[in-house]
Amino acid sequence: MRINTDSPVLAAVSNVYHNSLRSSRPVPWSKLNPALRRQLEASIEDQFKFERNDFLRISKEYGFVYWGGIFGNQLGEGFYSLAAIVENISACMSFENWKERSPFFLDHQRIYVGREFQWEGELVRCTSFSENQQNIVACSYKGELRQDPSQIKSRYKITKKDLRSSSKVL
Repeated sequence: MRINTDSPVLAAVSNVYHNSLRSSRPVPWSKLNPALRRQLEASIEDQFKFERNDFLRISKEYGFVYWGGIFGNQLGEGFYSLAAIVENISACMSFENWKERSPFFLDHQRIYVGREFQWEGELVRCTSFSENQQNIVACSYKGELRQDPSQIKSRYKITKKDLRSSSKVL
């Protein structure tokens, strides 16, 4: 008898994944992928404790590339944003371990895609992390819409050192 040593997060994702595939009428991917996404979001929101390698295993074992959001180096950033917003620190740390990046902090809070903050006198929104995970990209916008790429006023590449210096000034 095999003893399950998976974390509660992996057990929940695995349950959705394997039971959907094993049913007498297998669930199509078009339904399974959103179900996996909802399960991971619920695990984050419900403050499940994530183990260090949970996001790494999810990305390798459960087809994360198909349901984790934007492709490339931004894959999964929506889950990181959610984890930072609801302050599920173990989820943030597991994600950071998977991405091989240390967190970016401003005013003792993690920066995530979508977070807005003041930078050089402007309200900016973090839009992405660099591919090498060494800086964030943050943009200010003309007008009220802060997501329209055609309305970008200023674009900043911000490092952790920049953030530390900024925090000392404030």
